[in-house]
Amino acid sequence: MLDLAVGEINFSIHPVRLIGHLINFLQAKLFNLHSFKNGLAVTCITLFAAGLVVYLLLYFSGCNDLIKIYLLYAALSWRDLKDETRPVLFCLVNKDLQGARKFLSRVVGRDTQNLSEIEIIRALIETISENCIDGIISVMFYAGLGYCVNSSYGAYIFVWIFKAASTLDSMIGYKSFKEFGKSSAKLDDILNFLPARIGGVIIVISGGFINCN
Repeated sequence: MLDLAVGEINFSIHPVRLIGHLINFLQAKLFNLHSFKNGLAVTCITLFAAGLVVYLLLYFSGCNDLIKIYLLYAALSWRDLKDETRPVLFCLVNKDLQGARKFLSRVVGRDTQNLSEIEIIRALIETISENCIDGIISVMFYAGLGYCVNSSYGAYIFVWIFKAASTLDSMIGYKSFKEFGKSSAKLDDILNFLPARIGGVIIVISGGFINCN
């Protein structure tokens, strides 16, 4: 509810940004395009660091409720996803393809300059579907799984290990990183396997409710 009401606050010390800085540092030290071992080392160190920092933060704060709320709030991107993609839809409704291409370029990595209306719609659906899993469903899934394992710490550690894996995939998991990025990309696929299928069912069901109404 907090994420829906407030959205993402762009702190310079936002946890995802800190993870990104760590990945950049490790990449600078260990980067080798054709070394799976070096890429795996970056992945393991990043995951361990994320889990350890969250554990220490909870431990030394005495599992403070405000800290726990912030850790889950900062991991979600529900409102942000809506705010970033809604302008594309508005432009499409108003037949403003140039505006739609401009706003779409902010949320996808591909070149949007020459996309047709159908291609814009396809790209919009793809990015909403993917980010719905990464930024909402998977976060809630690992919060629930972690809570079942260890309610005091599990939900928050599991969530931020997942967010670290997701950030790794975004930064070094692309095919252009070849062997170095393979471990990050594969880990992200594995961690999202169940949430993606749960999310698919949720999307189908919610679409049914919308059609009924």
